[in-house]
Amino acid sequence: MQEYPSSSMSSSNPPDAEMWQAYWREQGRPWRSEPIIDEERQQRLLSYAQGDVDIERGRYPFKGVRLSRADIEWLLAMQEQRSAQERAGGGTRGKQQKSFGLDVRGADLSGVNLRDLPLMRLHAGLSLEEGRHATTEQSRQASANLTKADVSQAQLQGAQLSWATLDEAVLPAKQSLA
Repeated sequence: MQEYPSSSMSSSNPPDAEMWQAYWREQGRPWRSEPIIDEERQQRLLSYAQGDVDIERGRYPFKGVRLSRADIEWLLAMQEQRSAQERAGGGTRGKQQKSFGLDVRGADLSGVNLRDLPLMRLHAGLSLEEGRHATTEQSRQASANLTKADVSQAQLQGAQLSWATLDEAVLPAKQSLA
């Protein structure tokens, strides 16, 4: 199965945004809009994602890493694929991962258009339980930078966000995180 529109298109004539949106709709992922990221970036994101979390030491897989919408779309697709494989295999690991969602704590998402993405259970800050035992500095280090990010229309149910990171994000007042 082809992952993206034909590579026969020359780099001097790249596919336009409308073509990518149509392609992703055909693939059953209407929330995607960006071209697929290159193999090198995919491998780099996978290596980050496998990093350890240590709240006391301020270690998070994407800490200090600048992520784009294309990166987030790809990570969400990989998470979706991994969860489907684990459910099909009957593994318990999939249930545990599903409850946490994509972990982008410490990432730089400032100014990124995250509009309309399925960010349910996104982990972009400490949970209430983690926050009870964390210092102010540990909470700050865990927070993804969402300054001027557009999270309007994103599906944020169950997301763990630091409200400080949302101070300057585009988030409608009516949007519920419950």
